[in-house]
Amino acid sequence: MNKEFIDYIENEGWTIVCESPLNIEHTDGDIATGLAADYVIEALDDEWCGEKNEKLRSEQPPAIKFDMKVYGDTPFEEVEWTKYKIVVPTEEDKLELEMAFEHIHFSDVDSEYIVVNQLMHEYLTPEITGNETTKNNIMVIGEERFNILNDE
Repeated sequence: MNKEFIDYIENEGWTIVCESPLNIEHTDGDIATGLAADYVIEALDDEWCGEKNEKLRSEQPPAIKFDMKVYGDTPFEEVEWTKYKIVVPTEEDKLELEMAFEHIHFSDVDSEYIVVNQLMHEYLTPEITGNETTKNNIMVIGEERFNILNDE
């Protein structure tokens, strides 16, 4: 336990009497040992982390809003999808991009933007969805054709 956390629990009225086995006492007379003390410390830790995170969030600049299309209340079948293709020279490059998009998908990214959500799902393949009709927009065109595109 770090000093900040110990200060926090002491401000909450708890004192660590013994660390092994854990034994804590509260100013109101409550005593917790062993598993009970672990539960109290865990609850206090959740509160402490929540307060620290709230403070960090309040110090962050406001989120930037972009002028991209958003889902809003549009029914899914009426969404205007962004049309695009991503071309790569090799299967290895395609796999690398799919893994990157999967990483982005499971990160804290605002997916209310339609094109952002589309990109986030570019990792989906028949192997992942179990549906042979699933395709993403990443196309392998071979080294030679890819190099021609780069020269244009």
